[in-house]
Amino acid sequence: MNMNRLFAILGLLLLALISWYFLIKPSDYNVYFNVSTSSGHAYDELLNWDSVTEAADETTVSSQFPYRELTQQLSVNKTTYNIEWNLSRLNDSTTRVKAGISEPGHKIVNRILIPFTDTEFENTTLNLVMDYKKFLEESISQFNIEVTGTETTPSKFCACTRAKTTPENKAFKMMRDYSYLSGFIASNGLEADGNPVVDILEFQEEKRLIEFDFCFPFKKQDSLPESPDIFFKQIEARPAIKAIYNGDYRFSNKSWYHIFDYAEDQDIPYLKQPLEVYYNNPNMGGNTLEWVTDIYLPIDPS
Repeated sequence: MNMNRLFAILGLLLLALISWYFLIKPSDYNVYFNVSTSSGHAYDELLNWDSVTEAADETTVSSQFPYRELTQQLSVNKTTYNIEWNLSRLNDSTTRVKAGISEPGHKIVNRILIPFTDTEFENTTLNLVMDYKKFLEESISQFNIEVTGTETTPSKFCACTRAKTTPENKAFKMMRDYSYLSGFIASNGLEADGNPVVDILEFQEEKRLIEFDFCFPFKKQDSLPESPDIFFKQIEARPAIKAIYNGDYRFSNKSWYHIFDYAEDQDIPYLKQPLEVYYNNPNMGGNTLEWVTDIYLPIDPS
C-alpha cells in the first residue's frame, strides 16, 4: 500500500468520524454513574424528581419506555435542554444510569467546545444530573429489602377498605383508615388475628396507579357486623416470593422492583399484586429503618 492510498483511507476515516460526531451522534454530552438499586426504582424516582426538582425551572417528559428509557425537556434560565436517560441493570443490585444531553439549536457549537474547555452547557446540565443522583441516593437510603425465597402467603379473614391512588399515596390512605378499621374490630368485639395487610389488586404501571385493599385480619365468626364503608374478604394462601422490607411504609412500593428483578432472574412467573404485612404501627413513630414489613409477590400459577 503506497502512502497516498494510506492517507486517503485515513482521511476517509477522519471524515467519517467527524460526520458521526457532528451529525449522527445522538447527544452533545454524556454523563454516566452507577447506583445500588433496581432499574425500576431508578426510573420511578426519575418521574418523582421530574416534579419536585428545583434545579430546573420547568420539566416535561416527552417520551418514556418504563424502567429502561425516559426523555425529558428541562428549562434552566430560559434555555432548554433535552436529557435522554437510559437505565441498564449491571447485576441484581446495581443499575447503570446514562444521561445523554443535548441543547437544541447549539449542537455544533457545543460539540466543538466540549473537548477543549468547560462550558456553561456542561456545568448546567451536569448540575441537573447530579441533582437527580442526589435525589435517588436519598431515596435508596430510606429502606432496605432482602428476598428470602419462596413461601406461602398467610391465609386470613379480614375487614377491609378499598382505595385507588398513586403508590406514593398508599400510606396516606392507610393512615386515614387505620383507626377506623382498628376501632371497628375493637368496638364490635372481634378477635384480632394478625397484623394489618395491604393486598394490591391492580398495579397500572404506565398510569402510576394502584388499587388495593387495606385489611385488618380477625377470627371469622358466624355473625358479622355491618358497615357502609367496610367489607369482609378472605385472603387465600398461595405460593409467593417473600421479601423482608425495612423502612417507612410510604416507600415500600420502591422495593417491589427489586423483587420483580429477582423473579425474572430466577425465571419465576409472577403477578404484580404484592401482599404486604405490617408489623409496626406508624403512629407510634420510631426509627423507620427498624420497621418490618413482609412483602409477598404471588407466583403466577398459569
